[in-house]
Amino acid sequence: MPLESNTLRLYLIRHTEPEGGRSWTILGHKDTPLSEDGKRHAEEIAGRFADLPLDAVYCSDLERAWWTADLVARSKDLPAHRLEALRELDCGIMDGLKRDEARKNHPEVFEGLRNDPVGYRIPGGETMIELAARVRAVLEKIIGAGGRRVLIVGHAVVNRVVLCDALGLPLEFAYRIDQSYGGLNVIEYGGRHPMVQTMNSPVIPEQAAKPWKDL
Repeated sequence: MPLESNTLRLYLIRHTEPEGGRSWTILGHKDTPLSEDGKRHAEEIAGRFADLPLDAVYCSDLERAWWTADLVARSKDLPAHRLEALRELDCGIMDGLKRDEARKNHPEVFEGLRNDPVGYRIPGGETMIELAARVRAVLEKIIGAGGRRVLIVGHAVVNRVVLCDALGLPLEFAYRIDQSYGGLNVIEYGGRHPMVQTMNSPVIPEQAAKPWKDL
């Protein structure tokens, strides 16, 4: 069935594999390009959107996110709006460290995150509560901008916050939601409550693509 006139369909994707992704490097706000595999994956994702019309494309201003957004946007003659508010969680002193290295050098941070994953502030970084505030504010603006078919290319924690809000879950549940490199989530806004159609899919499911012919 066609989308209702007041419905916004959000395609929410996590960026593809960055350099250092296979070595479990903590990136946070560190601006890191995609790996060669990540670039190929981004091109595959852009190809999947070839037949799906979009009204707007947004992304984090970090390269690992905007690379894919730019590919899709250019194919639609749209700009890719790069927004600092969509950046990944600022991991402060952990940014750029491999996970094992970070655990060895900063065990107190892992203890703090284990005890309070939502409210703990990584030294030099931010809390998930603060990330959620900036993401919610920009998502409200995107939803209110009037587009009906929108793509956002974000990050693991950013996407988890959006999904928790859509599902009515507290932020404490965020890390129970998997977000793989290039994983696709589809959320519709405009009814009594958001409707999550799919989560962390490697492809665009038929359910999320079929209605386009009716628009």
